[in-house]
Amino acid sequence: MTSKYQAWLLLWLVAASSGAVAATAQTSATVDRADSAVPLVLKNMPMNSDLRCVGISSVAEALLEGRASKSVTSETSLDQLAKSIFDGLSTDNAIDYPAEVRVNQQLRQITEPDVLNEISSRVAALYKAEATRIADSPAGLKKLRAAQAAVLRSEEELHGALDADDDKTEVFCCFGYREFPDGQYKQTLHAVVMSKTDQGTIVVFDSNDPGGPIACNFRTFQGELIAQWSCKYRNHGYETTQRYRLVPKSRYFKIARG
Repeated sequence: MTSKYQAWLLLWLVAASSGAVAATAQTSATVDRADSAVPLVLKNMPMNSDLRCVGISSVAEALLEGRASKSVTSETSLDQLAKSIFDGLSTDNAIDYPAEVRVNQQLRQITEPDVLNEISSRVAALYKAEATRIADSPAGLKKLRAAQAAVLRSEEELHGALDADDDKTEVFCCFGYREFPDGQYKQTLHAVVMSKTDQGTIVVFDSNDPGGPIACNFRTFQGELIAQWSCKYRNHGYETTQRYRLVPKSRYFKIARG
């Protein structure tokens, strides 16, 4: 961990243990992981690996907010579709996409797990190449730091971001730490899908534990909103607890690409 981050974490732990971290309206929630109303693209979200969380989350959101269109043929390649999703990271514009795509000479439904996995890997590769390029200069690093600092300040701001979206679903870039069962903490950068339910509760779809919604709660700390949830950590056989500051995806990429 960086010394700056270690100081932030220490302050958080002291404040949380003393009850000095302010609770927001949603301090707890229970959800049904097998909720039949969850869209297929979120149920079939691939499991995270090789730093693919941005690609996985962005593909899910793009297909939820876009539309399957007959004007986009099944001959559209996975690379073309991934590039379209990647280019749109800094906007909230919906895309048109084919209901079926050709994979290994076979037509497959775009929401099938293997297809989502292929598209997510391509978007993730484009993102990692761009992030490396941006970080390769002092000016680029300044943009990345500014993007990471553009966090939400309150739960009201989070609700506003989700309410402004047609399906109340958005990708958020996450900056904070993961707590492991042995008490170790790891500084992490992550990306997840958050959605506001019909009951007004905000849930998380995390590619480290894909398949359904995850309950989360919120606190404010040092004038910033902190989201917290616990879930399985991939296939490692244990759960971790995440505490993250949040930046809406389009806000992050507008600043980073600016």
